[in-house]
Amino acid sequence: MPRFYFKKLVRDHVLQRCLDDPQVQTNYRILDSLEFKTELVAKIHEEADEIPILDHQDDEILSEIADVQAVIDSLVASYGYTQQEVAIAMDKKATKNGTFEKRAYIEYVDLDDDSQWIEYFRKSPEKYKEDSK
Repeated sequence: MPRFYFKKLVRDHVLQRCLDDPQVQTNYRILDSLEFKTELVAKIHEEADEIPILDHQDDEILSEIADVQAVIDSLVASYGYTQQEVAIAMDKKATKNGTFEKRAYIEYVDLDDDSQWIEYFRKSPEKYKEDSK
């Protein structure tokens, strides 16, 4: 009997289809609150990676974006936030840092040796790779 490892959070109906199928023996567990939040974040990455990159609208793109939104909505609910609270936080962030309308993409920044930003970037080396010229 072949075994396939999922090792991921699945939608409720996916689990139920597995449980209802007599040819499938399913090993699963119910996650605690912290595990659930951890797996939701992992699921955002998984779902986002499945969005096709095209230059036009497509049903598959819409479906994958809907999957990402469903996971985000579950994450919001798991922390007890409301959609209104998220909208307010989005507005605050947009007011402070702007939106993505201009499509700006920074390749790199060169900083003066006494720049206030040096320590900020060094605190997150996984996000900001430092290159000494």
